[in-house]
Amino acid sequence: MYLYLDTRDQSRFIAALLGSTGRRFGLKTAMDTKLRAGGMLNAVRKLLATHKIRPASLGAVFVEQGPGAFSSLRSGIIIANTMGFAYRLPVVGVSSSEGTSDNLLKTFQKVASKTQKFNNSLALPVYGREPSITKPRKSLG
Repeated sequence: MYLYLDTRDQSRFIAALLGSTGRRFGLKTAMDTKLRAGGMLNAVRKLLATHKIRPASLGAVFVEQGPGAFSSLRSGIIIANTMGFAYRLPVVGVSSSEGTSDNLLKTFQKVASKTQKFNNSLALPVYGREPSITKPRKSLG
């Protein structure tokens, strides 16, 4: 069983449990313009509890790397990487293009047969553009 997280969109969060063939066993979605990491983590906890799955028994955590909104991508990737570290799970970053069912299914099947390859791995965000951070004002003093 694998956990799939998609936090590319600021107003939508998807967590799904998938079998090694890509079959979906559970899905938790949230639509909220003020979605926070705590709410995402709680949704993952509830999804696992509903299906009586312990986090340590997962085969891997798949997380969307982007492109997407900075804060929401970062929150989802932090959750995935933390779960990977805490429960010694492989973390596999997938891009939006792999999010199509055929490509994502191929990725799941590869990992199902070679889970050890991804141990101690981290997912990194792909933002899609440079951040638009304003320059600090010059002080008058």
